[in-house]
Amino acid sequence: NFFGLCDESGIFFETSKWRLASYAKLFWRYGFDLYTSQQWTSNLMSNKFERIYDFQDKGVAFTTLEDMLRSMSEDFLNMTHYSVSDVLSAAGLSPRFIDELAMA
Repeated sequence: NFFGLCDESGIFFETSKWRLASYAKLFWRYGFDLYTSQQWTSNLMSNKFERIYDFQDKGVAFTTLEDMLRSMSEDFLNMTHYSVSDVLSAAGLSPRFIDELAMA
């Protein structure tokens, strides 16, 4: 199976039939952004988002979305004040990675 990303000018990234070659192409194009995004997402989900399940198990209810987001982490509430691009930039991801991730 092949995967490719393209824009109006054509294909700018395409995987290879060889996994190692695909990984090398990804690293060449995005550097450590794939690793950084995975770590950032994993940390966000496991250390903050999953708190909601503890609240559910305890029967806690929230009257507003703001209260629910704040209970998981003030970071979630703060993220609602910024664009996804700004949040991902603050996480250390490159503009190229952010733009192409959004395009996909």
